[in-house]
Amino acid sequence: MTTYRKEIEILKLTINDEHSYRTMVQSRISYHTSIILALIALSGAFALRSQSLLSFVVIAALGLLISYISRRATTSIERLYDHFIEAIRAREEIEIQLGIRDITKERKKSSVPPRILQAKASSGYWQYDEALLSGSWIPPGKTGGYFKRTETTFNTFFFIGLGIFGFMLILALVMASLSKYI
Repeated sequence: MTTYRKEIEILKLTINDEHSYRTMVQSRISYHTSIILALIALSGAFALRSQSLLSFVVIAALGLLISYISRRATTSIERLYDHFIEAIRAREEIEIQLGIRDITKERKKSSVPPRILQAKASSGYWQYDEALLSGSWIPPGKTGGYFKRTETTFNTFFFIGLGIFGFMLILALVMASLSKYI
């Protein structure tokens, strides 16, 4: 087998890796979102039927659980997303080597410096000096990315969980203080 054929086979493998990680990221987002939305619905339904102090405490605990799952979801999705970005980078390098991709023209068109176009490497996962991405496939002005939107969604869920916790805790305290007078 020639070197060119081997590189083509490696390109196929990296494309499969990229697709696999993309699918895993999507399924992880879907899985965690489903669990969180089910817990929010459960706490809402439970709040409508609650009449005792214990039920308000249970709903407050559900709020904490929602917040906890939201934080864990963000970190697990970030790890998969980093692998997805690595697969894109590997494919990009192979395409450059094979002559399929010429990034010099695309870098000149981009108004965003290459260092800003690095992947979400702030977590310390990518520990090398070079950029994780050349950014040749990212359109100018699109540095936020898919993970940022996902992170924003799970941060929203986190604050919803804290809101449920705080509101139900206050309600439980009010109910406990009012029970002395009733």
